[in-house]
Amino acid sequence: MRLLLDENVPVKLKQDLTGHTVYTVRELRRDGREDEEVLQLLVDFNFDALITCDKNLRFQQNLSRYTTPVVVLDTYTNAYLVLRQTVPNLLSLLQQALPAGATIVKP
Repeated sequence: MRLLLDENVPVKLKQDLTGHTVYTVRELRRDGREDEEVLQLLVDFNFDALITCDKNLRFQQNLSRYTTPVVVLDTYTNAYLVLRQTVPNLLSLLQQALPAGATIVKP
């Protein structure tokens, strides 16, 4: 899958997503953008999913406007060592067809 990591996800998590092509918002030189602009990147660059730590994104944006799924990593902090605990569940989830809208992943 082609995955986009939101700015709030540590770049280091990219190394744990083996078997996937992973880009960061920073690599696309789109850091500092509003959520709506980041969601548009999914369409513009043909990504299969956005991975974010922004638990409020699904309430603040109308995700039904986008067919690309959003995966929300639900942890108490976005520190790499904590987020890394979500990787097994995340990788398992990415083996399935993801529904549009937000999918929550916990450790």
